Amino acid sequence: ALEAGYQGERTERSHSVRETTEDNTVWARTRVSAMDNLELGLKASYGQRDGSRYQASEATSSEDNTLLRKYYLADRDRTELSFDASYSPFAALSLDATVRYAKDDYSESEIGLLDADDLSYDLSANYRVTEALNLHAFAGQQWIESNQAGSQSFASADWTYRIEDQFDYAGVGASYGGLMDDRLTVGADYQYTESSSDTQVSEGQPYGDYFQWAHSVRAYADYAVSTRTSVRLDYRYERYYDTDYADVASASIPGLITLGDLGHNYNAHLLMLTLTYSL
Repeated sequence: ALEAGYQGERTERSHSVRETTEDNTVWARTRVSAMDNLELGLKASYGQRDGSRYQASEATSSEDNTLLRKYYLADRDRTELSFDASYSPFAALSLDATVRYAKDDYSESEIGLLDADDLSYDLSANYRVTEALNLHAFAGQQWIESNQAGSQSFASADWTYRIEDQFDYAGVGASYGGLMDDRLTVGADYQYTESSSDTQVSEGQPYGDYFQWAHSVRAYADYAVSTRTSVRLDYRYERYYDTDYADVASASIPGLITLGDLGHNYNAHLLMLTLTYSL
């Protein structure tokens, strides 16, 4: 099957250097059944964003540079492709995969974000062991490479920098239902995330690395008191750490007042009780 479509969006803002933006996107997609238990899909789209005149000037805005363009307001051309596959070797097991690529071009920007390449994939699996027990797992990665331009003289661009970002995640989980006369469902999930960033500059020394990781666990119990009322108990735990090249420790430079180490390194616990009533 082949489908095609158009999507348009107009956004109006008050007290902004660009009061109106318009996004127009055309897309086409196809989906085929390669076998009885395998489906493949492909989608392509092309979009443009433009809008009212960018009013960056000393008289009308607080922009540091009249050539600076905020990435979410600037003119942009986006080309995007995505491919997905769903495979069920047998009724109880389903496997899904998606690959995406997007190219953003900010050809009208002189200061700020110039272009970006975004590549990612997602994998997931779901296995119903029994009528009551369900297992799932997921993983994915994303890479973003972008180029930006800056100006030390608050005029035209006189230096550029390239940023390489990477994001990784993986997790597993289980749920068990049918307890207490089919009123109670319990479950638990674990997820690990990691990200890193590296910035290379055309002038001077490259920036240092940014790195982050986190472990998170969630456990829950959902009990149906009646057809309209349910009670849910959630417990969540997170172990988080990051480090940033921009941190300047206290008293590390004589005479300089800093905010200290801005990196995060913590354990967090959350216990939540929810009562739901449907009218």
